[in-house]
Amino acid sequence: MIPLSGSRAARNVMRVATDVLQKLPLPGDGPLTVVVKALAIYDSVASVYGASTPLYSMVAAAGGVEAHDCRQFVDLFVSVSDQCGFTTRRIRAGEHADILVAERSGMALYIAEWTWGASPERPGGFWVSRGTRLDSVMDLVWEAFGGSIHADFVDHADGVRARFSEVAWSDFASTSESLSAYQAFLAKHRRYVADGVPRTYLMHGPPGTGKTSWAWRLARDTGLRALRIGAAGLAKLVAGDMEELISTLSPRLLIIDDFSSEALGPATPRLLTTLAELRVRRPSLVTVITTNTLDLPPALLRPGRIDELIEFSAPSLSERVELLSRSGCSATLSVASASDGLTYPYLAELALQLRYSDPISVSNLALRMLKYSRPEKSTGSAK
Repeated sequence: MIPLSGSRAARNVMRVATDVLQKLPLPGDGPLTVVVKALAIYDSVASVYGASTPLYSMVAAAGGVEAHDCRQFVDLFVSVSDQCGFTTRRIRAGEHADILVAERSGMALYIAEWTWGASPERPGGFWVSRGTRLDSVMDLVWEAFGGSIHADFVDHADGVRARFSEVAWSDFASTSESLSAYQAFLAKHRRYVADGVPRTYLMHGPPGTGKTSWAWRLARDTGLRALRIGAAGLAKLVAGDMEELISTLSPRLLIIDDFSSEALGPATPRLLTTLAELRVRRPSLVTVITTNTLDLPPALLRPGRIDELIEFSAPSLSERVELLSRSGCSATLSVASASDGLTYPYLAELALQLRYSDPISVSNLALRMLKYSRPEKSTGSAK
């Protein structure tokens, strides 16, 4: 130890002692708070002896700054921090603990990592430096995901963990009929928004009839940040997880895809409660639920949970002709007639095959598709 002498030494000791007392961990402090306070104490003591600890000083500067606890935010941010323009580095905080420091333009986040196994474990706690606004950070995160995020949930040793990915989707099903129906829906939805009327839509019909495409068109045309959750993943969430997820990401459009009583199982009552609470707490949140069947509990379908049911069906004859004519082949009527009941993905393949095969062969292909697809019979053009 380097000796100190005289009144200057006494003042330094008193200053350090006061500083250390202010930074001692308190009962109830989370793991990250304890680590940051310990580093701040180390920095205070080391500064007396002239030690050069710029990294520790940086972390110590977080002392007294706002602390948060949201594992979903931590997982989401870490997955795209580099795409958001943050530079990251790790500070060794102990034998099995690091601090992940992410910085960008005066903003800094400090995230604890426990290195017990092959990959780091991150608790939900994190700190932000002065001048760091989480809503600004979330703006960057949404931009990195292109305005739409898919959330999946997997079982983990310490509970359910979220995995986030960008959404990729195609929009083949734009016929004049379907586009007209969608535009009428969009105009009505915008009137709801103007009047402050909350909406939850249930879009039902066979697979491939454009239900999810409508939801993404709505997100695109209204500029809404869209969060998609598969019903199977939703079933893994415990009470409060959905609210935490919505609070963290602040989406404007929530898409619950492939909903069914079978997928949710015993989680169905919890979803009913969640939908009711979301309407009260977040009336501006638009919710779209897609399902292949209406074999759902009546308690879900009543107004206040589901406001509007929108039925989808396989394309009509005129729509099939329009879609198939995009192949450039003029003899599409026979193929369109043979494909009655096929949905958009099948028609997309038939249109492609018309570029390489004769109409008779493609008609036979359509008949074979009908045998193994077994879709519901077309009843019109409600898109």
